[in-house]
Amino acid sequence: MSQKRISDSWRLTFDFILHLHDFFNCLFPCTDYKLCLPGSVSAVSSGCGVTCRQTPLELVFVIDSSESVGPENFNVIKDFVNALIDRASVSRDTTRVGVVLYSHINMVVVSLRQETTRDQIKSAVRSMTYLGEGTFTGSAIQQASQVFKAARPGVRKVAIIITDGQADKRDSVSLQSAVTEAHGSNIEMFVVGVVNESDPLYEEFKKELSLMASDPDSDHVYLIDEFKTLPGDISHHHMIFNMVMTGAVGPAGPTLKVPSERTPAPSPPTPPLLPSDSNMSGKG
Repeated sequence: MSQKRISDSWRLTFDFILHLHDFFNCLFPCTDYKLCLPGSVSAVSSGCGVTCRQTPLELVFVIDSSESVGPENFNVIKDFVNALIDRASVSRDTTRVGVVLYSHINMVVVSLRQETTRDQIKSAVRSMTYLGEGTFTGSAIQQASQVFKAARPGVRKVAIIITDGQADKRDSVSLQSAVTEAHGSNIEMFVVGVVNESDPLYEEFKKELSLMASDPDSDHVYLIDEFKTLPGDISHHHMIFNMVMTGAVGPAGPTLKVPSERTPAPSPPTPPLLPSDSNMSGKG
């Protein structure tokens, strides 16, 4: 068998192992799963999950708590944020997490300067109070930019904005100016927007999401119909997580559309066809 055929067969086998690993991670996610970001090196641990040697990251969640969200959906957002935190390697040397909560006012729930553990951050998120008034997104993004001033030099800065409505015109900080400042500070911005296509303001809201998100939109905008989709089906959650944490491009173009109904579990990958023993001694 030629060296090229041997190399190709091993490549197929290796690709299959990677697909199988992804399949089982999607089907049976572990609570202590640790994300390995691009550029990091990972190895399967002896227990449940993946152990990562991770590239550093500054991660700030910007959470909409306006009237249109509602108390019940606000709790859904908190569960979603904590699920993402569960999947990241949180420490002072790898991923540091900040949280900004906003409505007609904004507040820093967790700053990057704090020496906080994963559990402490999750507890702070669970304890957040629903505000239930305006949607002052410009002020919130400006506040997030201030939080990022504590970022470590040269470390990637990522903001995840979760919102369900257009920016309030009463905000003293325009959305455009806040976004320009954030992008100028090299903050990579991902946006999770919640809106139904039947909403008369659907197109205008999408334009705002595109304005906030870093380019390209296909890597940074996630659009869903309703809040309950956020922590819902495992495959949907897995897809959102991969996009906002790794910038994975989704299959639906500029925005990823997730149906409300439950998606069937994925089928396991088909093993590659390896050369038979009779061909091993032959020449390619």
